Amino acid sequence: MSMNIAIDGPAGAGKSTIAKRLAKKLGFIYVDTGAMYRAMAYYFLQHNIDAKDENAIAAACPDVDVTITYENGEQQVLLNGENVNAYLRTEEVGNMASVSSAVPEVRKKLVELQQELAAKEDVVMDGRDIGTVVLPNADVKVYLTASTHTRAMRRFLELQEKGANNINLVTPGQFVPQIIKAVELARNQNLKIPIVYNTSSYENVDTIRSLEGIVDIYLPDFKYFDTALSAKYSHAPDYPAVAKAVIAEMVRQTGAAVFENGEDSLMKRGTIVRHLILPGCTKDSKAVLKYLHETYENQIYISIMHQFTPLSNVKKYPELNRKITDREYDEVVDFAIDIGIENGFIQEGETAEESFIPEFDNEGV
Repeated sequence: MSMNIAIDGPAGAGKSTIAKRLAKKLGFIYVDTGAMYRAMAYYFLQHNIDAKDENAIAAACPDVDVTITYENGEQQVLLNGENVNAYLRTEEVGNMASVSSAVPEVRKKLVELQQELAAKEDVVMDGRDIGTVVLPNADVKVYLTASTHTRAMRRFLELQEKGANNINLVTPGQFVPQIIKAVELARNQNLKIPIVYNTSSYENVDTIRSLEGIVDIYLPDFKYFDTALSAKYSHAPDYPAVAKAVIAEMVRQTGAAVFENGEDSLMKRGTIVRHLILPGCTKDSKAVLKYLHETYENQIYISIMHQFTPLSNVKKYPELNRKITDREYDEVVDFAIDIGIENGFIQEGETAEESFIPEFDNEGV
């Protein structure tokens, strides 16, 4: 009769490290559940299944068999009997796995395969929901956690090892004390890539001030110049004043932009202010750009964004219940050029679509 050990816990707690070491010490199979998802993704790609076609992905699941064995101490991921190790770490497979793993039929199929493997072999399996969904009757269950700053530090170093260009912290204001500690610890362990602070700019200036020496690149929004608009759409009449103060502190810290090797290379330090044009609000967009240019000239970069995507909750504001037109976008871009903005980014083509909306799937949490 096989023995099963289930290790649960949040990302960055050290589950995989402990699970691999434990499996090696006991002579058990370490079940890399992530590799199993990537193997299924590889199958979908090999059969020319579109990542957006959930019905086709679901229909293909019964034809897939994924298992894990070990040969000379090395993990072998077998897809319908074929070793596919060499194909699982490509960006294409990773992207497909990210999408297909959210399809219920894929999750159901892999849970079945993982349970079949556990019924035949002594295994150590780690991941969220392993002890409750995949192996609810495991012989041993461990819930492993770590402090927030330790988990963040491990995630930062892991992303660098995977080849990330930066650490992009999105709306992280509530975690600033832990971020500071995590970055300091990670830099002591050779974290070199830039830390990016991605924010709406509706922040406490003291919070931003505390990040001096921690954040390399600030990526703030400047959503509105008109207080009437910020009050109506964001219930924040003080937004323009707050954003101005926050961006001023960011620029004080970073100064003019610094690049790896000229402006066509990656930014290493600086501030990029984003502005999303809203339908019917070109006048406000021009006011935002005018203020930024007159205040900072070429110290900052400005990103003029076209991608406003109306969702169902916008229906209470009929004037916003549409995409912006090319004419509106061109009007704002032409204004930026006319007033002398040189350091800027513009978007071309059809960008207002739901693909720009994050999955919010707790990845990295």
